[in-house]
Amino acid sequence: MTYYAGFSTGWWHINKSPELVGLASKIGYGATFGVDYLQIDLETIQEFIEPYMAYQINRVRKELGLKVGLHALIGENDALERGDRKVWDASHKHAVVTVQKAAELKFEFINFHLSLTPQLIMQEAQLRPFGHQYQVVGPDGRPLYVLGDSFLDTKKFITDNWLPNQFADDEVLHEGITKIAKEMEATKSKNVEQVVREWKNSGEYTNLKDLIRQELIRSGVAEKDLSNLIKRNLDDYEKQKRTDETKKIDEKILSVRKGGVEPEQKYDMWKKSSLAKYFVDWGEIGAYMIIAYHMWKKREPLWMKIVGDMHPRDAYDIKHAEFNAAVASYYIKGHLTVKDHPYNKEFLGGMSILEFVNKNKLALTFEVPHVGSPGQAEEGRYRLFHPKHSQHFVKDMGSPYIGLCIDIEHMLSQGLDPYKVFKNEVDGDFGSLVQLIHLGKPIGYGGTAHIPIPLGSLAQYAIYEWMYLLREKGFKNGILIYERGGGDTPAKVVEQSIQVIRLIRDHLEKGIPPEELPESFFGVSEMNEAKYKLQLNSIREHAWDPLKGLMIIPEEEHTFLGRAAVEKGKAEEWKKAKFR
Repeated sequence: MTYYAGFSTGWWHINKSPELVGLASKIGYGATFGVDYLQIDLETIQEFIEPYMAYQINRVRKELGLKVGLHALIGENDALERGDRKVWDASHKHAVVTVQKAAELKFEFINFHLSLTPQLIMQEAQLRPFGHQYQVVGPDGRPLYVLGDSFLDTKKFITDNWLPNQFADDEVLHEGITKIAKEMEATKSKNVEQVVREWKNSGEYTNLKDLIRQELIRSGVAEKDLSNLIKRNLDDYEKQKRTDETKKIDEKILSVRKGGVEPEQKYDMWKKSSLAKYFVDWGEIGAYMIIAYHMWKKREPLWMKIVGDMHPRDAYDIKHAEFNAAVASYYIKGHLTVKDHPYNKEFLGGMSILEFVNKNKLALTFEVPHVGSPGQAEEGRYRLFHPKHSQHFVKDMGSPYIGLCIDIEHMLSQGLDPYKVFKNEVDGDFGSLVQLIHLGKPIGYGGTAHIPIPLGSLAQYAIYEWMYLLREKGFKNGILIYERGGGDTPAKVVEQSIQVIRLIRDHLEKGIPPEELPESFFGVSEMNEAKYKLQLNSIREHAWDPLKGLMIIPEEEHTFLGRAAVEKGKAEEWKKAKFR
């Protein structure tokens, strides 16, 4: 078992610290603390084009033997779980460029947040009335008709429920209805005759003929005249049938010219439209619902393991957290597996992100997201945050270079008790999925407090207890990172926390249960045994000092063995020699 201790540089924008201006400065600053790993926190994708950045980073990394990882961007446009077209496009480009640059710089890992967006129910007030006003895409960044064309059930679900009112671009709509109307005009006579022919071969026609015969007989028509009169009556009915059917088709053609087309025809015009094909009813809610239905009908493992065999409409109401988690996982998977996207061709040589990181042995970890500020309504309401859900995403990816990052503060900010989660709510092999752990004093203030971990504190013990639970569930190798927040000098912010993490690392490698941790874990030295025993004896000797002057019986400051010395007036000499 091997665990590594490290820390993160922090972000420049939080405290405007001069040592954090640019990637090169960050790695130079981090190299001074003698850790195994350094996590550089990326603030903008433009940091990769800093002059001579690569030269400086490679020099520090090689000469000091420092292993370096990267925390990816966490801005609004970096949410890999989003269905908005503009966000999908921006986040995919950032992800592709980040893995390409990290591989060039020989970084060990990149850490992404699992989610940066609240659940759909938290945004219904905006998405339901206004969602049709912005474009959405599927997990691979393409229009949602791609899923419909690939699976008939999904196509019908889209056609029957989610096409917007303005389902086609104007020119496509005009061209489409004109074509449909012309085809209906051209085939009108043929279709009328087909209807009449089917009518004449139907039971309705036979019953009508019998009815006419009976009416003529009752009216006294002679037998010899019946055939001609029956034929004359049937001809009149047939003529009226043609008139009625022609009128129906004419009315239908008029309706078509006004835009009244069949659902299947709407779908065809929708997918042919340059702009409208990116719109569905209710915007991102509609996109999530379509993808959820597609996953459910195809029995996708991510849906079945996270949600279960439940219709998406029911899941949206009854299992909203699971609904969001399953579809968000599918979106992230789409980013990792798509390979024919222009960004993949430009930066990764046409490989998917998954293929690229496997080839370059670059680990991608996905972190429990933070809320931001304490007390927000979004606490415990992010689309993908619970380890019991994200474990299925990692397993579904099936790569040793895709893992989880556990952030204790972030878990607390989402209302999760790490002890209960690790002990009871995740699978027995959950620890084997964890590759990176972010640590700080466990306080759930939005997940961004990043307070140093006091040596010898209950916080230190609690962290070890949680790490030991993960170890019991397969966490055999990993990186323990102290995430720096704001504060005084960098050394004051980082130094003691690194010492604590090293102690956690050393005792975790030995497999010592929390209840059996020695004093050395809390920073109490056992190296000088004699001095330690002397101090312990002194503590015991003065344990009753607070009771001096309060006792009714005579008080003595000497032991039984020192009584003779006291009686001979040698009390002071005895005190000086009693511990020799």
